[in-house]
Amino acid sequence: MRPGHSIILLSLALAGAGRAGEGETLPRPVLVPGTVVRLSQADPSGYRTLREGDPGPGLLLTFPPLETTATADPAIRLAGRTEPGSRVLINGETVKLYPTGSFAALVPLAEGENSIAVTAAAGGARTTCKLEIRRERVSPLRVPGDRAGFGPPRPGRVTAGTAPVRSLPAGPRMLTAPGGTVLPVTGREGDWFRADLGGGRSGWIAAGDLELEEGAPPPPAAVGSPGFDPEKSEAWFPLSVPVPARVDYLGPEEVDLVFYRAEVGSDTVDLGEWEGICLPRPSGEGTALYRLRGGLDCHRWSLEWLPGGYRFRWRGRPRRGGGPVCLDPGHGGEQRGAVSPGGVAEKDANLALARAVAAELEKSGVEAFLTREGDRTLELADRTRIARERGAGVFVSLHHNSVGAGRDPLAGSGYTIFYYHPPGRELAGEIHRALKAAGREGTGVRRRSLAVIRPPDLVAALVETAYLSHPENEAEILDPAVREANARAVARGILAYLDR
Repeated sequence: MRPGHSIILLSLALAGAGRAGEGETLPRPVLVPGTVVRLSQADPSGYRTLREGDPGPGLLLTFPPLETTATADPAIRLAGRTEPGSRVLINGETVKLYPTGSFAALVPLAEGENSIAVTAAAGGARTTCKLEIRRERVSPLRVPGDRAGFGPPRPGRVTAGTAPVRSLPAGPRMLTAPGGTVLPVTGREGDWFRADLGGGRSGWIAAGDLELEEGAPPPPAAVGSPGFDPEKSEAWFPLSVPVPARVDYLGPEEVDLVFYRAEVGSDTVDLGEWEGICLPRPSGEGTALYRLRGGLDCHRWSLEWLPGGYRFRWRGRPRRGGGPVCLDPGHGGEQRGAVSPGGVAEKDANLALARAVAAELEKSGVEAFLTREGDRTLELADRTRIARERGAGVFVSLHHNSVGAGRDPLAGSGYTIFYYHPPGRELAGEIHRALKAAGREGTGVRRRSLAVIRPPDLVAALVETAYLSHPENEAEILDPAVREANARAVARGILAYLDR
């Protein structure tokens, strides 16, 4: 154990963590007079004591982490905490100290080596920590990997369970291809294969998800006669082999199902007792499109490859009493998330908020559960899997935001709510309106492709309640009364969505 670890571990234990609603206190490292402590990404406790015995106040530096020695940014965010009432100087210039003892500043960097001195002073006593940061010059242009074009296309088989197909190498995700899909591969750039999707469209698949084979690529597959089962709210699209596919959501009563490297093999559709219509439309060479209209009430859906074809399922809007709400406290365990200037880990703030939101929902008679009840590590896929297994229709991931390493820490504050699919926009909008009505400030609702809100079989939103990197937001996050107010607002937004 390195010197100082016992101090930090003891401080986290002394902070205590009661149930939300009982004034839960978020853990922060305790300041020890004359001791310099820095956040460390490598240390199990998260912190490393650099020096003890100076005569001045205790000094905690939470950003940049200890391991940060170089950056390409023209400035670097610097944040930490000392005893309230002290003074903090960065390279001799006084910076604002907030009532919590936290401070945050953006420090400009010259090209090459930079020495930054951070000093906490009280009376005539001082404690100083020095940082060495190198600013590196980088080219603003993207440097592509080695490129290769294949004369005749080669067949490439998807070896992963599912492979994201992207519009550019490492670019935005367009759709997914199930394992076993064979596509014409027309080229390679670095670690990415370019595949012909048909209809004049190409997509990029990571080389680790695709294996080249010998011979000629197969022709487009034929989609057989679709069949509908309204009692199960599902439809079946026969295919002999897997192909890339996606759902274009047009509204609760209208969706397009697009199958790439496929063609409409039959004009016959078995609607059975289903009251909607299904219009097969060849949408280009090697692409088959089916427009479903009416008889859907589609707010959640899935398109799943099974041996012999694709199963499309749709579900209606989640409503009060129709199932539990899943609350996902972001990060946890080994994943600290962002860290506030004073040392609050995002994973702890997320969990405290999630507990409080769950308590508010249960007061209103709505069942709620958390993806994690304690400080444990969860993979992203596990979070939505837990929601699915417990029958949730609404999924809300709770986080606290932070600005980037080279941005002004005072530039970001307040809440932001993210969604991906249109039904999630309705949920995000209700939470936004509830937070605004509660007097909270924020930037509103934004669309973003985030792993936990991408699955379409859940109506999902991700709420960034405040910025941990902003000292004033941090003070609010530390206040149990503010946390309870935020929790009530988030819960009211969820209830408003369920009651629409």
